[in-house]
This record gives sequence, structure tokens and C-alpha cells, in this order.
Amino acid sequence: MFKDQIHFMHIYDARLISCIVCGSVYRDPCLTPQSTLESYRDDDYHDDWLEASFEPYCRLFLSDMPRLVHQVGRDARVLEIGSQVGGFQFAAKQYGWDVRGLDIGTKMTQFARSKGLDVYTGTLHDIRFSDDEFDAVFVWSCFEMIPDPWSELLEIHRVLRKGGKLYITIPNGDFIKLVHRFIRQKIAMPIREPVLKLLAYGILLGFSFQAGYSPVGLNYILNQSGFSRISVKNLVYVPVTSAKQASQKVLEEKERYLKIAHILSEAVRYLSLGRRIIGPWIEVRCERF
Repeated sequence: MFKDQIHFMHIYDARLISCIVCGSVYRDPCLTPQSTLESYRDDDYHDDWLEASFEPYCRLFLSDMPRLVHQVGRDARVLEIGSQVGGFQFAAKQYGWDVRGLDIGTKMTQFARSKGLDVYTGTLHDIRFSDDEFDAVFVWSCFEMIPDPWSELLEIHRVLRKGGKLYITIPNGDFIKLVHRFIRQKIAMPIREPVLKLLAYGILLGFSFQAGYSPVGLNYILNQSGFSRISVKNLVYVPVTSAKQASQKVLEEKERYLKIAHILSEAVRYLSLGRRIIGPWIEVRCERF
């Protein structure tokens, strides 16, 4: 039906390595920038899959818009990088934001434009927005696939106004290391299957990403790229699946597993006085200074 990131991340042998300084996890070797661009640009999604995904993505982001409007402001000009089917843009428009999107996937951007959304095909460097153009930039669940995060962050810094906000959601490298070490232990055997289900439901089974940044690692590159007031929190991330793509029983089980994981990770954060952020996915919010 379509070629997703698991296809092109697993067609070559690689190992997972961890930075001894920041703890972030990387595939070694990782894809070159050109390989990443070519793989996503030509990704061929079935029309039925795109249509089935649009409504649940819209619903997901509509539920989060009151929080984002409170944090960013009511009359905001914003940009989404990796806009996919356009669910966030749709929700942002409903709340009065002037929103632009970009995605390197040709089929994705064609579909989003068919929904009346303002979407560019290409990378952030291709589009060349003006300096200080946006009040906020959102990178939902795709920063981990960007081959040159330093260059991307510098360009985001340029197009954000001073004090503008950047939101990033990513798989947590600390969680990935913790779970992979745990499931290798004999003590994990009785709960190995539920843990593997949790990884699968969180799209973390097999590690189909270029990187899994740790909170410490991402904090460092954001600070070095000109961002301040960096906050990291555990994220209740339930990957969108419509009723047309899975049974109601599977959808309910997925939501239950991921919410339990969030409760446990929040308990760890509370008991560690905020020093340990180990949820499967995390949200990072910061500002341009």
C-alpha cells in the first residue's frame, strides 16, 4: 500500500550506538541526507490510507489546540515542518492561526493541498522563508528523521521571531536504551510480550529512526543553536490509527498500553524531582533568544 520509514530504514544492516556524553541513540550507519530525501519524496501512499488518516489526525490536534493557543497566542503565524496529511494545519486554521506547512513527500503535499491547506513540497532550506517570519514552528514526530539537525535548527532559528516558540516531539533515547536493556534480562521474561506490544504500539519496535535523542542531548543542541527556556515533558503519544485500519479492540488496547506507560513514566519523573524523563515519547518546547 505504501512504503513507510521501516521499509527504507531496515533495508540495510545497521547497529544502534549510544553517545557516552549525552545518551542519545543513533543508527550506525545512518542514511545520507540525499538518501533520506529520495526515500520520503517518492513515498507512495494509497488514497484510501490518506483519507482514512486525515480525520483522526484532525481530531487529535483539535483536542490540543486550546493549550497551544494559550502558549503561543491567538493571532499567530506558524509553520509546521513534516506536515504529513495536514491534520495540524486543519486544526490550527479552525482556531484562527495563519499556518503554513511543508513536507518532502510529493503524495503527502498533494493530498494536503486537496484539503485547502497551504503546503509546500520540499525542505525548510528549499523554501527560504523570510527572517523572523513565524511566531511558532512545530516539528511533530519527524525531527528524529532529519539527517542534519544542527543545520535544521539554525534555519528554524532564522525564520522564528525573537521569543518565538519551537515545539518538537520525538522518541526518547533514554526510554529506548532502558527497554532494550531490560528485555535482555531473565527477570523480564514474564512480561516480555507486553513490553514488545508497548514498543509496537508506540512505533518503537525495531527502531525505524535515524536518531533517538535523549532529553540531555536535545537540550544541548537546542541551547547551542540559539534556543532558551527549554522544557521537556513526557508525552502521551498514541500514534494515529483509524477504525478503518485496525479493529476497535486493537485501538483500545493500544491506547491502554500507552497511557499506562505514561502514568509510570510520570511517576518516575515525580519521584526523581523532574530529573528522570523516561517516557516513550517526549515533547520539547523552547524559545528563540
